[in-house]
Amino acid sequence: LLLNIQYQGSISYFKADGGNMKTILAKYYGLVKSFIHGLWEELLALLSTTIGSFVSGAIYGLGVDIVVAKPSVLIIAPALMDMRGNIYSSLASRLGSLLHLGHLEPKISRDPILIDNIKSTLSQTIIMGAYLGLIGSLFYLPKDIAEIVDLILASIFTGLLAMPLMMLITFTIAFLTFGKGLDPDSFSVPIITFTGDAISLPLLFISTLIVINLAYEPKLLLLFFSIASLALLVSYIVSRGSKYLKKVIYETMPIFALCGLLDVIAGLTLMINIQSMVRTIGILTMVPCFLEDCGAIGGVLAAKISTKLHLGIIEPQVVPSKNVLKDFSKMFFITLIIFPTIGAYGYVISSILGLTMFPLIRTVLTVLIAGFIMVFIVSLLAYLISIMSFRKGIDPDNVTIPILTSIVDVVGVTVFVFMFLFIKF
Repeated sequence: LLLNIQYQGSISYFKADGGNMKTILAKYYGLVKSFIHGLWEELLALLSTTIGSFVSGAIYGLGVDIVVAKPSVLIIAPALMDMRGNIYSSLASRLGSLLHLGHLEPKISRDPILIDNIKSTLSQTIIMGAYLGLIGSLFYLPKDIAEIVDLILASIFTGLLAMPLMMLITFTIAFLTFGKGLDPDSFSVPIITFTGDAISLPLLFISTLIVINLAYEPKLLLLFFSIASLALLVSYIVSRGSKYLKKVIYETMPIFALCGLLDVIAGLTLMINIQSMVRTIGILTMVPCFLEDCGAIGGVLAAKISTKLHLGIIEPQVVPSKNVLKDFSKMFFITLIIFPTIGAYGYVISSILGLTMFPLIRTVLTVLIAGFIMVFIVSLLAYLISIMSFRKGIDPDNVTIPILTSIVDVVGVTVFVFMFLFIKF
């Protein structure tokens, strides 16, 4: 009887206040619809990154003979993979902001801004190729100068070989999604991360194979030509480059240099724990997927926050606005889908390859918890780095994603390994 009275009272209230209830329901329906509409874009793009990262492990196996012949390539492999993402994700983020601001048309043209972005990408590729090869050889401590020459040439060749395809994909995604009424920031970073990882390793192995088969004298000639080209590029930028081109180069190169160093440290962090990981070696199959998805989530957030700062939708304040918190909530929702998928993949692929691995439930839960920790860290970093750079007059599109992805590599490896090896449940 009491339940019936309550039910009848609820019905009477609804009828009496039907207009307000309809307004409230319509409001919440609109919010949910907007949330889901934005969510599927990020989820689709991040799922593509996850699937693509599964390929990275297989590529390592295919290049095992080259690795045996030139083991030093493993020193620069993580940095090269990350640098492809840093260079072209930053480019995509700048294109997204320029398109939203109306400073650029979604088509290939002789627009000076577009040409400057191409010039900056070429300069970053050559400079970072030489830099990564150099610091990689210093960490490897080679016995002779030939090893340094090999690593620098292999690093530069990898960047130049990847450039045409990466440029094509970056411009196509940015222009096509914007032309279709979609947000380029939702698609560019995950797809570029996937593509960069998928092609960097094969191209690194191809470049290494070329270098191995070259005589020492041609190698020195190629290195001299590379250094001369680098000097010409730098002198052109300093003397004749536009203000926009100089801004991009000056803001990105110190960050890229720091990121390259962090990527090497990330590799060393993983190597320190390799003895403990041998007993459950299967967890290595998930490391690329875990790091790439954490970096892609951070990249999506960074690109969206940067665009909203440029458009004036959000203010560069320390406390995130509701608009930003809504983007955060989407990423946490996606975490519930992406990271259990990685855990299940790691368990299945380890079983197929005969690698030792934890039980399925523990594997999935461990990856999910580590994923939540990293998404929380990444969300805060993406926001804080973006607003701090914006306040300093630095374009967040140039610095946030490179800093973020490199920090993710270092922190992500630590969190991932710690959760698996030291947390028991």
